[in-house]
Amino acid sequence: MSHIPAPPPTLPPSGDGPENNYGIKGSPMGGWLVVFIAMYVISAAQGLLGLWPAFQAAFQLPRFATAFLAIVSVIALWNVFILYSVLQLILQKPHAVRVTKLMLATGPVIAALTPMLGAIAVTSTIPDAELNAELLKKAYTAEVFGQISGMLLLSAIWYRYFCVAKRVKAIWGKYM
Repeated sequence: MSHIPAPPPTLPPSGDGPENNYGIKGSPMGGWLVVFIAMYVISAAQGLLGLWPAFQAAFQLPRFATAFLAIVSVIALWNVFILYSVLQLILQKPHAVRVTKLMLATGPVIAALTPMLGAIAVTSTIPDAELNAELLKKAYTAEVFGQISGMLLLSAIWYRYFCVAKRVKAIWGKYM
């Protein structure tokens, strides 16, 4: 006789419509998770495209090219890290939430370093200019602090989302 295996166990229906394997109505990739993915893909793409003039400037201004390229490279790598994090979420990899939380935790640090790029660019274009406190003070204006604060708040909100969201727990709960 042949043995027919029993069907896999399913979650009991919640009574408000068909559910998928995760116990979530509709697609597992929905709700705020899709908003997060779209927002960060657009942000990373804009960040990478916005760095192209900075790479060009570094080659035209060889005085501080090494420092300039180092800062630009860190920012570029962070934007690539954002895309990697989002891709891991889309592919529903087991480590996706941990990678995303790490990306969210490092975001405000990168946002705080970005004005340094402008300060170094200024020092490379002005003969005999030095990177001093006054130049950094001009780089970190109230608007820049507002952007850094916004990045900190946004990262904190999304970090909290990845800690408590039912959809995230349903998909990655055993890996969190």
